[in-house]
Amino acid sequence: ALLASTDAQLTLYKPLLNFFKPTSGLKMMTASQSPVGAGLGGSSSLVISMMKAFYKMLGQAIPSSHEVVNIAHNMEAQILNTPTGTQDYYPAFSGGLNILDYSVKGIQQKVVPINSTPLKDYFLLVYTGKAHHSGINNFEVLKSAVTKDTKVLSALQSLKEVAAKTAEYCLTNEWKKLPDIFEQEYKFRIQLTESFSSPEIRQIKEISQKTGQSQVKICGAGGGGCVLVWTAPSERSKIIKECQTQGFQILNSQPVDLASTDS
Repeated sequence: ALLASTDAQLTLYKPLLNFFKPTSGLKMMTASQSPVGAGLGGSSSLVISMMKAFYKMLGQAIPSSHEVVNIAHNMEAQILNTPTGTQDYYPAFSGGLNILDYSVKGIQQKVVPINSTPLKDYFLLVYTGKAHHSGINNFEVLKSAVTKDTKVLSALQSLKEVAAKTAEYCLTNEWKKLPDIFEQEYKFRIQLTESFSSPEIRQIKEISQKTGQSQVKICGAGGGGCVLVWTAPSERSKIIKECQTQGFQILNSQPVDLASTDS
């Protein structure tokens, strides 16, 4: 009866109930502090959390990250009725700084402990106050790539190179190079489509660059949502104050490693 329900509030839960098929009643409470459309992979994190809860409740061993991510992104594709990526699910499953390599061999995942990086010190998350719609931006890029738009294909190639450099700098502890690589990523992102940025994102970018060494990274598909500001601890309070003065929300968040009790 529950699986046949048309109650919209059950949309997220029905694919999980159909997959796990619990034989007894249960009470599940979910909550999220991420704003809707923040570009933080909130729905992906929620699906992973619920899957882990079901595995534990049913006394089943939790499979590998690749197996769980494959199931999760297919479930969310059923919910959204649209194709989904996989990159948002890995950090939710494993915690830490995730470096993902997509190749003909499949997806390779490397997890770098947050405590071995300066991420917590330089990480600042700002919400633009405007929800984004990832499907719209990503679908436009996909259509342009399929029709072999040379500008889009060139920008995608450049972003691939930027991603490889970002991974390299994270693995070799060259953190001082990240502001420059974030600037390059921003430039190539808006070459894909101007809608990846927005007046709010450009304003936060301007605020950040006033301090000299700070730089922004668009979260998710952009167009709104959240922006990561990479800023030195000495500049942090100035950026927070200016962002709040301009009406932007500073989210109380930080990158974390996965607690042993969460696995």
